[in-house]
Amino acid sequence: MKRTCTVDGCGRIHLARGFCSKHYNQWWMSQPTTAADATPKGAARRCTLDGCENPYYAQRYCKTHYTTWKRTGDALTPRPPKTRNKGPCSVSGCHDRARAKGMCVLHYKRSRRGTDLSAPLQAKRQGDGICSVAGCRGKHSGHGLCAAHLRRYQVHGDVQAHLPIRRHTLSKYPAGGPCREDGCEESAKTGGYCNPHYTSHRFRGDDPELVGGRICLVDGCDRAIYAKDLCGMHYERVRVTGSVEPRPKPVPRPCGVESCDRNATGRKDYCPPHQARYMRTGSPVKPPRVRPTCSMVGCDQEAKARKLCTLHYNRWRASGDPTKPGTPTPSPVGREACTVDGCDTGQFARTWCKKHYARWKRWGSPLGTVATRQAVESENECSVKGCDRPFWAMDYCEMHHRRWKRNGHPTLEPTAESLTA
Repeated sequence: MKRTCTVDGCGRIHLARGFCSKHYNQWWMSQPTTAADATPKGAARRCTLDGCENPYYAQRYCKTHYTTWKRTGDALTPRPPKTRNKGPCSVSGCHDRARAKGMCVLHYKRSRRGTDLSAPLQAKRQGDGICSVAGCRGKHSGHGLCAAHLRRYQVHGDVQAHLPIRRHTLSKYPAGGPCREDGCEESAKTGGYCNPHYTSHRFRGDDPELVGGRICLVDGCDRAIYAKDLCGMHYERVRVTGSVEPRPKPVPRPCGVESCDRNATGRKDYCPPHQARYMRTGSPVKPPRVRPTCSMVGCDQEAKARKLCTLHYNRWRASGDPTKPGTPTPSPVGREACTVDGCDTGQFARTWCKKHYARWKRWGSPLGTVATRQAVESENECSVKGCDRPFWAMDYCEMHHRRWKRNGHPTLEPTAESLTA
């Protein structure tokens, strides 16, 4: 008999310390374990607070009271009403609308980062939509600054107003027109080019108008700059190798395997195929395959199975002795051997074995070959009276032979039944 819970009125299965799973959890959390807490079988569990009929969620509470208990420690603590931030920012001198904790968005972000709230804010976007830096007529991008000054402020912490802004002078190519590239039907975006052609010409540096006429700093290079006062080619060299000089071409090395005319690419002085074989087998050269010969004395044929060649293996399978020659195949109908000279195989049809009978059906002679067929056709004619067509098969020409196969007689015309059959 299974052990049950020791609480009066509870018939659940025992878990630990004389309690079931529910009462053990209540005992472990220092909660009273009474029979009144037991839920009848089949009844839905409810929140244990008076007046709450919500379904049970956890710790004897519904989801609402459980969340309140977890947040405040008391399930009966009322939730404070939601209040909207109304009015201006609480920071002195800021008249923006309060968004969170009585502060505007910028001051709230500063409070979370731990920065000084009294520091002056950047000038806001002007009414005409231009940069707030004196003397800059760039288009506003954010925080009252154009894209260039905003980038400086984000990187250096200062707009560096004393430094000039390099801008492209491409106003003579307004956006929206046709691309300047021949054969391109896309609309122009920058410098009179579409985006792909602008990027291509900018990287190659073949259009000085795209970079204000400045050329690469490398001596002897007249291409326009791409980045860091270098053209696209020299900038890529510096990025990859650290130098503007071209990378020296590797000296081709011959493959270490004799009779191989490919160049080596790996560390072992092998070409890719021999390198792959070396990594797989440990040797770059495929070892020669040694084929065993037949184990029978005097036989130098290649062994196929059980160290025997095909001939001796077939003899062994037929008689159990590889030295015993094969016997003629018996006739399937108990007749004598084939009438062809030198053939000991049993008869199959028309006194011939199956092989010579097939030759006769195909060539008109049991010893037939292509030459024999041509000779028979040149000498014999169809055996049907009045037919001078050449011999085809079964002593008939091709037409009478087909009639014989279809109707059983070479001279009978095909009937409707035979055609539909």
